[in-house]
Amino acid sequence: MSGFPDISSVDDYGGLLADYDPVVDPTTDREATAMNQALADTAAMTQTAGRAWCRIVLGSAPALANANGSGAGWGNSVPPVPTHPAGNGAYVVTWPATVTDALGNTKALNFTRIVACHLETALGGPTFGFAQALVLGAYSVGVAVGDHTGTAADLAGVVLYIEVG
Repeated sequence: MSGFPDISSVDDYGGLLADYDPVVDPTTDREATAMNQALADTAAMTQTAGRAWCRIVLGSAPALANANGSGAGWGNSVPPVPTHPAGNGAYVVTWPATVTDALGNTKALNFTRIVACHLETALGGPTFGFAQALVLGAYSVGVAVGDHTGTAADLAGVVLYIEVG
């Protein structure tokens, strides 16, 4: 069975429904057409919804920005781990390979996109620079950052926002 954070279809939710009898009381019963629309909308959202995000403070020992520095659609009991494995401006953020959804099902992560942006100082002001990102694997992303001249740089103390889907 599929389900968030996987990409789902209406069939993953049991398929389209049909009314057994006409709805007598809409305060206690729901028409199949209304439920079908809700299932279709939910399945469509799994195609594009963000799976997780984090804010990390850049530097030689990057860390989540604060206690609320990350979040995920499956909860945040195991937050992502940022590292600085190689040279100026190169960072890697790794989420757990598998997560547990709200129903207790274990899911393997499989990111297909990343957005890395919003460089800010600790005081919340902007820092001129760049961030380029790519998905490294199913649950790991890489980000290269640099200064306003276009030169790769660690940008120590700057906060970077990352969102994966």
